[in-house]
Amino acid sequence: MTTGIVYIYWGNSRFYDCVLTSIRYLRRVSALPITVIADKEAVEWTKKQDIKEDINYIIFDPLQYPDLRPPFYRKRNKWTDKNTGIVIEGYYKNYKPKLYAFDLLPYDQNILVDSDTYFYKSFEGLLTDTYDIGYCKETNFRQRGHTQMNGRKGREWDWRPYYLGINSGFLVIRRNNVWNDIYTHAKEIYERYEDGTVEMVPEIGKFPLMSDQWAFNHAIACSTDVECKVFSSKWNVRVPNLSKVDEIYMYHGNPCNLKSIEAKGINYTDRKN
Repeated sequence: MTTGIVYIYWGNSRFYDCVLTSIRYLRRVSALPITVIADKEAVEWTKKQDIKEDINYIIFDPLQYPDLRPPFYRKRNKWTDKNTGIVIEGYYKNYKPKLYAFDLLPYDQNILVDSDTYFYKSFEGLLTDTYDIGYCKETNFRQRGHTQMNGRKGREWDWRPYYLGINSGFLVIRRNNVWNDIYTHAKEIYERYEDGTVEMVPEIGKFPLMSDQWAFNHAIACSTDVECKVFSSKWNVRVPNLSKVDEIYMYHGNPCNLKSIEAKGINYTDRKN
């Protein structure tokens, strides 16, 4: 059985250059092969970087999929980054290309990680053949009154309960018939969202913004066959729960927080040579 790590990203390099730091952290704890699934622009950009890693690249062309149509980003108002003072051209990312890129997963067992994930511990002990999908619970919701490390309030929609609770920033997926059924259903859910026929979600109501994560959450919840493994939330530590854990196995978020996190004392465990 083949096993490897997969990054999926595309678009403006400002939003995926943190993958370089992610890979550097990853290599401190795991020697598993790495595959990047990205559009041509992102692949060319990554190859120009001084990564010093043997990475397998798969070019994802969203235009080859009839159900995918530009724009892949939706404009919103400009905003100013309070940390840097830089005025940023705002946008909402269309997550449908990422969802369709899952069709290209290259391994029998795929460890999918977001480009803003930073591992402090080897996850290889979590990898077994006893489950179809492994994941961490979503922990990026805002408790009432919660303030982020940079002093900013959490996103308004984050207070809603994540009753399904799967975060797609760290997923282990076995490519089998169960996964194929879930993946097909997730694409159907996204398409129903686009044509306005997707069902309402209890306690949340209408999906605030469809994404690959929401689609997979719903499809997995509807499956009667899937065997899931829920990993400790220490494998998906985000800003709202930084103060609630005594040890961080993986930090998932803005890399500007890494120095302050590590200043508190983080030791790498199960280091791989």
